[in-house]
Order: sequence, then C-alpha cells, then structure tokens
Amino acid sequence: MKFFKPIAHAVAGALIAATTFGQAHAYDCASSATGNFIATATLQSQLPGGYTCTGTFPSAQWNELLSGGSSGVVIDYKMGPLSSADPSAQVGTYTISDDGTGSGVIAYNYSQGGTYSYRVISTPVGGSTYAFCQTGTGVSYLVNVQPSHC
Repeated sequence: MKFFKPIAHAVAGALIAATTFGQAHAYDCASSATGNFIATATLQSQLPGGYTCTGTFPSAQWNELLSGGSSGVVIDYKMGPLSSADPSAQVGTYTISDDGTGSGVIAYNYSQGGTYSYRVISTPVGGSTYAFCQTGTGVSYLVNVQPSHC
C-alpha cells in the first residue's frame, strides 16, 4: 500500500486515525500554530534514511523507506527485498523543503497515485513519532520513523 494514499481521499474532510503501536491515534493539526511545525533543517536530518511506519510488519499500513537526503526516492518495503512474491520496490519520490515560514514540508510524488504534502509536528508520544499533517485537508497520520522496516 502506498504511503499516504489511503482511504482518506475517499472520505473527504474526515480526520483519519492511523494505527501505530497497535493503537488508533490522530493528531489535531488544525489547532497547531505554525511554531509547532518542525523546521526544515530538522526534517532534512531526521526523516531521510528512515522507514516511515504506521502499524507493524507484516500488516503495516505504511512501511516505506525514504532513501536520499532532502530529496530522494520512496521505496515500499512490501514483504522485503528478498521476497519473490511481493518484493520491495520504488514507488515514487519525495522532497523536503521550506514552506516560507521556516517549517518543513515533505512532498511525496507517487509514480502511480498522485502527490501529497505534509507538515510535520513532534507528538507527546515523543522519540521518533510524528504527526504528519496533510496540507489543505486537516487529515493527520501518526507516523513512527525508525531505522529498520516496520
């Protein structure tokens, strides 16, 4: 399943709760002031090289590697690179840029599936768990960024 192209677009305007660590979560991006969004340089140092995860393997809803630096490719882990049934594959590209206020925006461009942009907020969960707030929709996803697949 493609990262950030879930049913949310079929349920326009709804706040979708994503699953992380076996529990449903959502984050109220609309009430967050600009100062709460993570700075561009911080996103560029914390997200690339990590797997963006919602849920856990093998049933993770999102399990993608951001391969590159401030821009690069998105690799869907699927069943892993050694799987003959459903191997990992590049599904698109990403770019982390500044939104003009110092906050970072990560934009995904999927080869087959559209483009999606997110501003990112640190969450009370802490560590490497972030709220990805889709620009222009109010939809949020609680995402864990980790060094290995979900």
